[in-house]
Amino acid sequence: MKKTQQSIAIVDDDESVLDALSNGLDSVSDSISTFSSPAKCLQSITFGSYDLLITDINMPEMDGVTLVNNARAIDPGLAILVMTGYATISLAVKTMTTGAEDFIEKPFSYSQVKDIVKKILDRQLNAGRHNFRVLTKTEKVVLSHIIEGYGNSGIANKLSRSIRTIEDHRSNLMRKLEVDNVVELVHKATAIGIYGNGSNVGDTTSSDRQHHFYSKTD
Repeated sequence: MKKTQQSIAIVDDDESVLDALSNGLDSVSDSISTFSSPAKCLQSITFGSYDLLITDINMPEMDGVTLVNNARAIDPGLAILVMTGYATISLAVKTMTTGAEDFIEKPFSYSQVKDIVKKILDRQLNAGRHNFRVLTKTEKVVLSHIIEGYGNSGIANKLSRSIRTIEDHRSNLMRKLEVDNVVELVHKATAIGIYGNGSNVGDTTSSDRQHHFYSKTD
């Protein structure tokens, strides 16, 4: 199986589960982060920092439903796989309604986990989330303003830059995201979770979300 550069975050209060999953998925991804604390995982999440979050449901510090809701508020395009015991199946189903891609019941085989993870990461790859990581911090800011509906001159005014500079950033980000026009750009942004999920162009709603959007550095 070919390894991917896509990033995975795993959350479980049981260190043995974290170690086993990390080792079991080592053949799938070169970038795996493990957390025994859901709060610490949330602190590490910025927009595009992970492609997949794998989380247990029943944890003492924070339940999986709360973690999923908070993670999705930061990164709406983050894929989520929920692990659950028999007693928490109803919670897992509830988590699915918040947008989790799948859930897997403990105890599980690691070959089963690998197959599910590979399918989810393939969907993320096809959506183009990996392209977002190669954008510079300034290109991400320009992208957010394009999605808000601003033209080059409007963005130049907001960022106190020349129109030519904004044109260069716009050209570079569209090349990196592999789109040819603004319509394709919005489609791509929706697919990877930058824009959409009920929001409108020009809607800047959450300052927290904007903070996380901008905080992923070069």
